[in-house]
Formats: sequence, C-alpha cells, structure tokens
Amino acid sequence: MMYLSLLLVGVLASSAMGQSSYYNILPDNDVECVPDKTCRISFLLTDVDSTVAYLTDAEIPDEAPSYSIRICKVVSQSDNKLDLCRKGQRKKSGLFTRGITADRDTDEKFAKVGGRAGNWVAVLKTEEGEVQSDPVVTTMEV
Repeated sequence: MMYLSLLLVGVLASSAMGQSSYYNILPDNDVECVPDKTCRISFLLTDVDSTVAYLTDAEIPDEAPSYSIRICKVVSQSDNKLDLCRKGQRKKSGLFTRGITADRDTDEKFAKVGGRAGNWVAVLKTEEGEVQSDPVVTTMEV
C-alpha cells in the first residue's frame, strides 16, 4: 500500500510540474559569476529517466517529438514567474548553455530582477507541453 501511495504522489507531482514521455532536462553545476567575465549557465538533455544523456540530436530516438529549450531566470518561486528567457545553445560538450555577459551587471532590465545572480532554469517545450528543470544557482564574486 505504501508503494502505491508513493507512486500516486509521484504521478500527481509530475503532472503538476509538467512531464515529457521522452525527455528530461538536468541542471549542470552552480555558477559563480565573476565581474568582467561571462557566466555560463548549462543544462543537460536526457531521456525521461535521466539515464541516457542526449549529447547530440542524432542520439535522440526517431519517435521523440521535436523540442526547444529556453533558459530563464526565476523571478518569483512562489508563482513560478520567469523572466529574461533566451534560447539555450547546444555546445560541443552537448550541454545547452546560455552565456550572460558582464555588461548585464549594469543593464536596467537585469537590475530589476537582481542581476546575473539568482536561480536559472531550463524550460523544455515539446508538443506534450513544458518541463522545467531544477535550478542552477548563480552567485556573484565580490
């Protein structure tokens, strides 16, 4: 009975957060941004069980739907508000990465949401809906 309860809780949590039948997106390491240097925030695309990394599109099963990945800053965790979203670019390493340049430290749009420091997530979008990763935490070196 306990197993069934845990399974039911897991299913309810997954459907509330969004889920894909083919993909998952995992955060890479947390990042310490350095003044005058670009911060690189990265995420890894995997199979739904997070056991196989999809380092290239050729590794993705043919039956899997097309996808897009945006990397966004979490502005409000309580209502899951995201801002400063941009498309993540796949690098040679296979990670989807967004570089945030040092000039953003003085950018008014970034200043309104706390600059480069904070929680950043990847949003994976397919025909099944959207899946949001756990956050990469960025801090600023002082």
